Amino acid sequence: MRNFGGFLIIILDKIVSLCLGVRKFTNNPKCILRYRPRRLKEDVILPNGKIIKRYSFIIEIHLWNEHLPSIPQSGVDLNWGRKFYSLLINSFLELLNFLDNSRWKNVEYMFGETAFFFVEQEKVVRFLNKLGFMVQSVNEGKTYLKEFYRFLQNGYNWCLIYAYNRESLKRKKDFFYVRRYNLWVEKEILREKLMKKVYKK
Repeated sequence: MRNFGGFLIIILDKIVSLCLGVRKFTNNPKCILRYRPRRLKEDVILPNGKIIKRYSFIIEIHLWNEHLPSIPQSGVDLNWGRKFYSLLINSFLELLNFLDNSRWKNVEYMFGETAFFFVEQEKVVRFLNKLGFMVQSVNEGKTYLKEFYRFLQNGYNWCLIYAYNRESLKRKKDFFYVRRYNLWVEKEILREKLMKKVYKK
């Protein structure tokens, strides 16, 4: 049950998403992703050396917080992991199908930024690598202003966890272990990886 503070955070999250242009692409209650088309303001050099040119469109991936499975009081277990895995795979497939039939069908790259507040981050990074994502640690800001901006980002992410999945904060979550990552993936590579996982079932 959420308290008043949690409800205020949820309202703020909806306002921020609206202002940023984060959109839903389905009414499926089991979809845990949303998207945001964005035009790059400068060239981006990917970890594999490829360059995405300035003014190119990319698709930002955002979690749909309201649809994420709640973590039980006992913490993350195998059943929760399987449920989240299934939801994530199906949500990506649904997103790709939507993009194929939209004005964004020619966009080549997808991007996300996330923050991890736990020690064993390598397991999640390996899982994302298996889906074709290039996981790039976000360098700390070189100025006090950038450092403060990162601190605000991390604080906002922590508040979202508190509002939507507070139980998870009791399980190996530490604000001072936080690391931010940029996630890049070529759309067709993601499709290929997902289809292989579907056929394995």
